[in-house]
Amino acid sequence: MSNRRQSTFEVAQMGKVWIASISLFGISAIGATEADAIQGVLEALKTHTVGASSPASLEACESCQ
Repeated sequence: MSNRRQSTFEVAQMGKVWIASISLFGISAIGATEADAIQGVLEALKTHTVGASSPASLEACESCQ
């Protein structure tokens, strides 16, 4: 395998809300539905600075500082 990636993506229901997270980046989101929680994590990932070649914002998030 020349191109492989592994990340921990979790989705769980706690009571009436859904929580999705990507622990590798320290990103999580809460939603009324599973899809809402996943969408929240994906939106947060768009603004998360992952590396120098990332198209995300140049300003680091609170977890990365």
